[in-house]
Amino acid sequence: MKGRARIILGGLAVVYLLIVFRAFHIQVLGVPGIRARGAKQYCVKVPLVPRRGAILDRAGNELAVSLSTKSLFVQPVKLPTHDRAAAILSPILSRPRSALRSLFDSEKGFVWVSRQIPSSTADEAVGAVRRALCGGKGDCGIGTVEEPKRFYPNRELAASLIGFTDVDSVGLEGVELALDNSLRGEQGYLVCERDALGRVIVPADTPVEVNSAGSAVSLTIDRNIQHAAQSELFDTVKRYNAKGGTAIVLSPRTGEILAMAT
Repeated sequence: MKGRARIILGGLAVVYLLIVFRAFHIQVLGVPGIRARGAKQYCVKVPLVPRRGAILDRAGNELAVSLSTKSLFVQPVKLPTHDRAAAILSPILSRPRSALRSLFDSEKGFVWVSRQIPSSTADEAVGAVRRALCGGKGDCGIGTVEEPKRFYPNRELAASLIGFTDVDSVGLEGVELALDNSLRGEQGYLVCERDALGRVIVPADTPVEVNSAGSAVSLTIDRNIQHAAQSELFDTVKRYNAKGGTAIVLSPRTGEILAMAT
């Protein structure tokens, strides 16, 4: 009996130690993992446009920059009335009332209404909806977040060389595409929550994970020489009724490209 009792007591002791170890692992060592899994269930990140670096000419003049704008979003589930909100926003945003109403009637918990619009327009839209539907109190299911927008201060100057980006700040043509990895900054996020039905909810004090700006790029072209080359090329093509043309200006000493027009 004594031997059998010892075996039983030893087995119970081992089981007890395993339970204690497992409890220690869950309550102490496993806390970060449990928190991470919980955050995945109720947290969601809405990606924001990264701030691209500037494109400069050889003298440091800006050829492409990113300006601060605001993007307008709505949480349809929190809007007191979809039809009235659409009627208020339609003239401010110059969008059909029916299109806005359809957007608000969707089953999504978060929808973008207008991306990268002037801050004054976005603030006017938010203020008008909140005053009309919430008496100026609370967020009323509408808000804004800052996002950069690509801007070309010289308009068509070196446009074929510089290229352009899409609304999500991804390079599509020219230098914007060729050097996209260097120009594109780190993406930021709007940190939101999910309700019991999985819909996205944006709290009034929702944090924004700030994005870091991309690197600036300096080209060898000269803005003034580029303008002269484009003007001469345009006049020549028009004078001889040509289908098109190309002009390239090089530095005789270094071979650097000072202008390139097509």
